[in-house]
Amino acid sequence: MNTPASARRVPGNPRHVPGNPVRDLPLPDLDGFTHRWVDAGGVRLHAVEGGRPDGPAVVLLAGFPQTWWAWRKVMTTLADRFHVIAIDLPGQGHSERPDISYDTHTVAAYVHAAVKALGVPT
Repeated sequence: MNTPASARRVPGNPRHVPGNPVRDLPLPDLDGFTHRWVDAGGVRLHAVEGGRPDGPAVVLLAGFPQTWWAWRKVMTTLADRFHVIAIDLPGQGHSERPDISYDTHTVAAYVHAAVKALGVPT
């Protein structure tokens, strides 16, 4: 299930978006980008997507304990040439915090499922 962001807000202000599993964490906007939640093999992952829809995809993953927001300056720079997607990994940011293994192979499988759910050819 994909959930688009609703009305525009002042950057940095918290908001409650339907489908957001982490309601108490601020959810800032970034001009030209949209918040989405995708089913990634049974785990809802948060992705922020923008840039050129017809451009080559660039997927950005922040290391622990960061979120997509760590990429905000890079995202706006890449947006002119690329389809930019920043994903909050399971247990980070606005993605679900499932009771699963967080080993590299498991997390990679969820990221792959999220990228496919976002319609990026793999």
